[in-house]
Amino acid sequence: MPRRLGTPLRAAAAAFVAAAGFIFPAVGCGQGARPATPIRLAFTESLGFETETLEPGAIVLAERLSGAEGRLSGSADISSSLGVAPGNYSALLDSGGLHFAYRLFGQEAPGVFLDSHLRYRFLIQGAWELRFGGVVGGGWGAGRDESGTFGDWEVGFEGLRTFIEDLPVALWQGNPLVRADLGWRFSRRWTADAAIATFSDEDASYSFRTFFDFGSSLELAALSLRLRLVVKYSDFATPTGYIDGFALRAFATIPLPGGS
Repeated sequence: MPRRLGTPLRAAAAAFVAAAGFIFPAVGCGQGARPATPIRLAFTESLGFETETLEPGAIVLAERLSGAEGRLSGSADISSSLGVAPGNYSALLDSGGLHFAYRLFGQEAPGVFLDSHLRYRFLIQGAWELRFGGVVGGGWGAGRDESGTFGDWEVGFEGLRTFIEDLPVALWQGNPLVRADLGWRFSRRWTADAAIATFSDEDASYSFRTFFDFGSSLELAALSLRLRLVVKYSDFATPTGYIDGFALRAFATIPLPGGS
């Protein structure tokens, strides 16, 4: 584990406790109390390999707990990274984040939602970043029980503070957030899609980086599976643009007992 992670670890732990208070609301209301609205809970485990800027690469393991009740939803996630070569990037707490969202209208597609996020990420020894912001987004096209094209969009803004132990003050910048996704629903169970975005939960957020995200999902009776290939491109809109990494990730999501 990095030497100077005490403060961010405590902050992450406090944030996850707060998230648990949202995702697991009290249901023991006592005799005669109105029953609580059922909450939909799910757990996602992911395993992936990623590399960037000519590094040998790292294996990344991540867990996400998510919940939804009516128009409200939220999630908490944490990831660890293990470098595949001696001395390469490794972190017990590579990243940790929270999402809180509110759907303005619509149940699935079409619909519009607001999503806020807070994310800690370890960068290198003695350096870490904190991201906070939000997006407004929506979906369109074929719903779960239909075949055909579908997609979603997101626009927003985030603040990014980078802390380096040898600098007296944190570095500050603001990043616009843009994402557009287009996919095809072959059936209720199987979909494929491709997205272009300027931000990602799984990657550090640098200026002028663009993510090309290709994915496919399979809905089974007991769980959902997803496979994603992400190509990381820096300075995409300039003559000096170049591919500076990629990530291949597999996800498995299961509903938790007590959900609906």
